[in-house]
Amino acid sequence: MYERRSKFLIATVAGFFSGLLLFLYYYYDRNGKFPGVWSGWDAFIFSSYGIISGILFLITSRILKKWSSWKKSFGIRFLLGFIIQLIISCGLLIVTIYVLELASIPEVKMSDVFWDNM
Repeated sequence: MYERRSKFLIATVAGFFSGLLLFLYYYYDRNGKFPGVWSGWDAFIFSSYGIISGILFLITSRILKKWSSWKKSFGIRFLLGFIIQLIISCGLLIVTIYVLELASIPEVKMSDVFWDNM
């Protein structure tokens, strides 16, 4: 039980920091400077995205661990985990951007995020 809690805590903390790094990248890409200490809802939304991603990755890893072990088929397990977690991450990012666009919290448009520099 203690091991589950510690893995959950580590996934939450790692997800928070990865979401914060994603926010810093996004903000710097848009404005050409780093944000101030408190940037409002933007940092909260991206950090929440990271936390949810970390928890979903942990759950996905546990499900895949029951289905296929690393020792039996490393390549298949790695590829399957990579593809599933990539789909989850991209889907969650699209949902997050879509919710931000609907809520108009920051002035984010779906087209600005995905097709601005292409």
